[in-house]
This record gives sequence, structure tokens and C-alpha cells, in this order.
Amino acid sequence: MSDFQDVDVSALSAEQLIKHGYYLHVRAAELKKKQKEVSDEINRRGKQTGTRLAGNASLNLSRPKRFSEELALAKLNKTQQRKITVTKLDSTKAKEEFGEDSALYQSLLAPAENFTVKFSAATTKQKVLDADGELDDPFAENEETED
Repeated sequence: MSDFQDVDVSALSAEQLIKHGYYLHVRAAELKKKQKEVSDEINRRGKQTGTRLAGNASLNLSRPKRFSEELALAKLNKTQQRKITVTKLDSTKAKEEFGEDSALYQSLLAPAENFTVKFSAATTKQKVLDADGELDDPFAENEETED
């Protein structure tokens, strides 16, 4: 499956779908690394902001301004600082405070609406389990019943 643009993923078997997804995952990582190289070189060469054209390609260089907490602390009085300070619950602090395996922390976790899809090379253990048919099929119909 070298030409990923012509693949009709709805027609692939579960195994083909996983293999194709992994192939794309590997290619995306390679392309992301190469894109970073190009971006780093553009940043090195970039002298001024603006748009540059090269055939059908367009590049826009900009230097966006971002909020600086350091500048805000230096320039704002305490009343102004309080007006823009936000307090919120933090999952990392909750995990540290209650323990990741605690019943209380686990009760604070809600399942996401979608699945997390991660591709990686299959481990030897996974290959052995798969050969024995002991791995769950992620594409099997969900057999959960509603109470």
C-alpha cells in the first residue's frame, strides 16, 4: 500500500486498516521531521515578515505577539493582576494529591467521546498473543448492554 492517496479505507479489512494506519503513522513522523528541518531553515533565513510566493506555494512569515506573564507582573498593579488571574481545577495536581490509582481520583475520570488511536510497531508479545487469538478485536461490535 505505497500509494496512500488511492486507498479506499472503508474497503480494507481490519488487518489491512491497521497496517495502512501504521504505514501512514510512520510516513507522517518522517514528513514531520523533514517539515521541521525546512521550518528551521526558513526561520534561520527569515529576515522580515511578509508573504513570499514560489509557484503555487505561499509562505507567510509573521512574528506573533504573545501575552507575557512576566511583563504583566511588572506593569500591572495588584488590583489589575487579580482581575485577569484565573483559578481552575488541575488534573495533574489531583493525580499527585490523591494518587493515580486511588478510588477518589479514578471517580473523577470520565471516558472520552472518541477513541484514542495510536500506531506503533507490534511487540513480540503482541504478535504471540495475536497468534493465539487472545487479543481483543477493536473492530468487533460492542457487546455492552444498557441497564
